[in-house]
Amino acid sequence: MSEKTEPTTSNAFRLTVRQWAGLAVFGVALYLLAPLAWKRVEKLEAGPDYRIPYDLSSDYWLWSRIAAQGAATHDTLILGDSVVWGQYVRPGETL
Repeated sequence: MSEKTEPTTSNAFRLTVRQWAGLAVFGVALYLLAPLAWKRVEKLEAGPDYRIPYDLSSDYWLWSRIAAQGAATHDTLILGDSVVWGQYVRPGETL
């Protein structure tokens, strides 16, 4: 009868240098291409008088997309504090 021996190493992976390089290339590609792919998947439906809600005021991904859309479709783009963002004013009191 043969006895089963328990492995003495951990469950960790041991990667070769080539495998680490492939993993690094994959990670960099994912880091660079994921935002571009996500822009295609998530449609931006901001009307001409869109204001970012207060709950999303720190979502800079949304802000950058709305700013890029505004810069592409308008000659003048106004950026500013809560008066522009409309956080503490009524809808008719914003720029």
